[in-house]
Amino acid sequence: MVSESQHAEPSESELRRRLPAIDLIEDDDIRHRTLQATATAPDYFWEVPASTSGFHHPICREERGLWAHTLMVSTAVERLVDSYEARFEVDPDHARAGAILHDQRKNGHPENPSDTSVSDHDIRMSEVVREHGLPDAVAEAVAEHMGAWYDGPEPSSPLSELLHNADMLASTANATLAVPGPIPDELDGRGLEAADL
Repeated sequence: MVSESQHAEPSESELRRRLPAIDLIEDDDIRHRTLQATATAPDYFWEVPASTSGFHHPICREERGLWAHTLMVSTAVERLVDSYEARFEVDPDHARAGAILHDQRKNGHPENPSDTSVSDHDIRMSEVVREHGLPDAVAEAVAEHMGAWYDGPEPSSPLSELLHNADMLASTANATLAVPGPIPDELDGRGLEAADL
């Protein structure tokens, strides 16, 4: 594997093509920092399944499943965020950034990835979020998105709870969520539909 320092980062336009949910972020600074952090995503983020243990939708258990799962989490956030914003004053752009970033270190360090998910991927990615200057609330939500599933911290804020619930919804084997479109070519033909967001 190529080391992080040698990793060829995709262009901004390429990242937007791969993750059209980035364009749902309205705040220019948060969108820019989310793009910067996503540019450091390991190559495996775009290739591996979201789960090898039977969790997640069948589409997300295949090659490029983690990428598809990330888009599904973005849709779940869009469906839930109005309720959280109205009741708890959650910043929708913080939730959107968290959805895009939450699993970008799912298989661990880019230079020495695991074949499966690592239990501290939430904490690892929250450090990347902080390094890129995103708000502490986003880093906290990413750090707490797993809740009781692993050994990580429980959601301690409405934003963390929102990201946790969106991730759980998008991980449900029998729930197929449409994804922010246009659907990237690499994910086309897998049964995904573009969401009306």
